[in-house]
Amino acid sequence: MSNIRNEYPGIPIVALTATATSEALQDIVTALGLSDYVLLSQSFNRPNLRYKVLPKKRDIEAEIVHFIKQRHPNETGIIYCNSRVKTEEVAMRMRAQNLLARHFHAGLAGEDRKRIQQQWQEDECKIIVATVAFGMGIDKADGECT
Repeated sequence: MSNIRNEYPGIPIVALTATATSEALQDIVTALGLSDYVLLSQSFNRPNLRYKVLPKKRDIEAEIVHFIKQRHPNETGIIYCNSRVKTEEVAMRMRAQNLLARHFHAGLAGEDRKRIQQQWQEDECKIIVATVAFGMGIDKADGECT
C-alpha cells in the first residue's frame, strides 16, 4: 500500500474497511501517506434491527422455524451461520418447512448474491441464511428487519 501515494501522487485515495480497529485505521492512514483526510465511521448497530440470540439446543432449527411461523410469519429476517456450508444446509431445511429462504455467502457468484439480496429486499425471499459478512452492508427500503 505504501507505494500507492508515490505511484499516483495527484489521485484521490479512498480506503474502505468494515471491521478495522482504531489501530488498524491508523496503520492504513500511515501506510497510504494520508495527511489531509476525512474519517467516516459508524456503529455496526442498526436501531431498526432486532436480535434474538438463542442457546444452541439439539434441534435449534425447529425452534427457529417455530419462532418464525408463530411470531413473524410475514416478515423478513436473517439467520446467521458460521460457515458457507451451514448457510446452505439451514436454508435448505428452512425451505423444507415452507419458508422462503435463500443462502448467502461470499462463495456465490456476484450476480447470484445481487439477485438474492434483491429478492430479499423485494420480499420475494423472506429469510436470508448468511455468514456474518452479509450484515455489514444490508439495506432494506422498508427499514424493518427482524
